[in-house]
Amino acid sequence: MASIWIQQLAVSIDDPLAQLSVAWSRLEQLFVPSASKGSPAGVLSITVGADLMHPAHCEPLIHQCATEVDGFAFEVGRQGSRRRFVAPGQGVVDCDLEAGWARIDCVRGATAGAKWFLLFRAVCEGLTRGGHCVVHAACLALSGHGGWHGALLAAPSHTGKTTTALALARCGWRLLGDDITYVRPPGLGSQIWGFPRACHVRSGTMKMLPWLTEHSLSPPDAEGVRQLPLDELGGGGAVWPWLNPALVVVLDPPNCEETRVEPLDRAGALSLLAAESLSAIPGVCDADAGRDFVTLGRLVCAATTCRMSVGPNPLDAAEQLEQFWKSQHSNPQRRAA
Repeated sequence: MASIWIQQLAVSIDDPLAQLSVAWSRLEQLFVPSASKGSPAGVLSITVGADLMHPAHCEPLIHQCATEVDGFAFEVGRQGSRRRFVAPGQGVVDCDLEAGWARIDCVRGATAGAKWFLLFRAVCEGLTRGGHCVVHAACLALSGHGGWHGALLAAPSHTGKTTTALALARCGWRLLGDDITYVRPPGLGSQIWGFPRACHVRSGTMKMLPWLTEHSLSPPDAEGVRQLPLDELGGGGAVWPWLNPALVVVLDPPNCEETRVEPLDRAGALSLLAAESLSAIPGVCDADAGRDFVTLGRLVCAATTCRMSVGPNPLDAAEQLEQFWKSQHSNPQRRAA
């Protein structure tokens, strides 16, 4: 039995056949042993099995959707606090958020990437326990006004989110996660935190940011995607504390002229964030979606909101965003619009 602490959640794993040992080691490189952190606010106990023919939990759950993340297709079932993720040909994650348990069953011959995906999925679900909202967005820290502040960069997959986030990191921002941001519930201050997994760098990003070749990237996978550890960028790769949100940036399609940053009203920012990150199915996850909608609403009220279209030189993005943020910060009336 091994355990680590991920923010306020203590995660333990019972893996008698060491099927997820490599994936667990990746988590241990990012987080610290839970024993050194005192009493956790939440607990997730993961059991690893290897018998998909006789799963421990086989009661039916309402089918929510079929989707794909990081190249892995999977189906999602939900009912109350119960969650099930089925990755055909790879394995199943079954969990109960209220009870604080998860079971992962891998097929024989499951790939290393699939094992990491299954473990990562279980941990992400555990982190939603206690009302934390997960947002499909990059999380960054920018310096100014006496310290570090949080910035959230939202866009659909494959539309330039990682490219823009890496360009900002090149200009002194700290990239804390390129795809998943957690938002604390309003009662805890609506602060944000990025899950510090490696960036997924595609060939188009390599062309736009040729300086990435200076860093140690993994060999390309079947889709040409390379992984870039956050610690390669300086200041990343470790867990940062929760940050007060300063900027919520919604990416528009790029343009061939120059980087443009424009104000975005909070209702528009909330609508775009909710469309990208929330789903509600009556009787299945409508209560969760309603709770998360309130959390996102408080988030956009606590930050400056804008939309940005990146021009031919992505490195312009940092300067444009910083100028916009400073102008809004110095004029509270404009910021409250």
